[in-house]
Amino acid sequence: MAAPITYYVHESWTDGEFIASIHRGDCIHCNEGRGQVLGSTLRRGKWHGPFKTRSKAVAKLTSLSPITVRVSCECTEIR
Repeated sequence: MAAPITYYVHESWTDGEFIASIHRGDCIHCNEGRGQVLGSTLRRGKWHGPFKTRSKAVAKLTSLSPITVRVSCECTEIR
């Protein structure tokens, strides 16, 4: 039986721009909220989750401020 799909929201800040994105937990960028390289995002970002549904992740995404850009990773597109 396959593990249930989880979703995460990643917020980051670089060069004065605040960005938040939604990822599936199994996404190579997300890695169940650990990111690609351990510790690399801790200085510039933060993972939120896991969320059991995409709609809960979207609610978190829209609640973050002062986020200027909100996006979805290609991993969250309907397959």
